[in-house]
Amino acid sequence: MTTQRTFSGPIVTCGMQQDAPGGHRGSPDGEMNWADLLAACALVLVIEGMLPFMNPGYLRRMLETVSQLDDRTLRVAGLVSMLSGITLLYLVR
Repeated sequence: MTTQRTFSGPIVTCGMQQDAPGGHRGSPDGEMNWADLLAACALVLVIEGMLPFMNPGYLRRMLETVSQLDDRTLRVAGLVSMLSGITLLYLVR
């Protein structure tokens, strides 16, 4: 005899939504939460805008330095950035 678990809503602990049994996260019907995606995009814009707002001269110097890097170095930096973001997202979510 097997028992079947059912899930009827999000598990909320200290204001943080937990994964549902089986690792499913989001709405029960599997739709994407657009508000979370837009909030993440807004946060990226805020963070990226901080450096030019606080220190535009440094940004210019940094962009000159980056423009002189070879393609391989830029690709490795991009890969490291993506992997770091994925790891952080995995740990947070």
